[in-house]
Amino acid sequence: MSEGSFFPLRQPHKGDFYCEPLSKAHKAVIKTFQPSHSKGKNLAIYLKKKALSDIENGIARTFLVFEDPGYLCGFFTLKAGLFPLEAKGKLFYTLPGIDLVYFAKNGAFVGNGNTDVGSIMFFDFILPIVREVKEYIGASHLYIYAIHESPLQETYKSKYGFSYPPAPVKEFIESHIKPDYDEDCDFMFIHLGGENLQSKNRQPKSKKKISRK
Repeated sequence: MSEGSFFPLRQPHKGDFYCEPLSKAHKAVIKTFQPSHSKGKNLAIYLKKKALSDIENGIARTFLVFEDPGYLCGFFTLKAGLFPLEAKGKLFYTLPGIDLVYFAKNGAFVGNGNTDVGSIMFFDFILPIVREVKEYIGASHLYIYAIHESPLQETYKSKYGFSYPPAPVKEFIESHIKPDYDEDCDFMFIHLGGENLQSKNRQPKSKKKISRK
């Protein structure tokens, strides 16, 4: 980000937390990242081996969240996306969205035991960036593929406000555009404005899967 960027990255937040776009200058600090979830091995691999490449290739943007004086609390990755709601022959009706590809706390971060790092990451950094981006591009939903485990998905629902689309829509989305690396995950979303897929009750007619890498 250039100096004077309108994104709320270097502004002080709760407990002096701040956020920085991942760069080559962070190669040492990202080595301290440890997944906080037993199924999070791929998160560490992505951050340490692939995130910088995705930034250079314009595929996704990864941000690091710190607590002063530089303790790594976690990271999140965002990219532009869309998802299909129905198919008519070879044509798909889609809605635009912002894909929260990764949202992970650093299991090695100790900090204050009373600090809710996940909420700080989400409400102080992820949502402000998403809402700012939405002012400049079309995006009706923020979505994530959440690990298929009830306690974690319940946290996404009760704490962050994610929900599931109606069952036929969820099945259709996941059968067409679910990425291979999220095979054991469920599609969840937050409505940002405009057309809301929660109100959709479409009966999918196509099962052809579109591969996404």
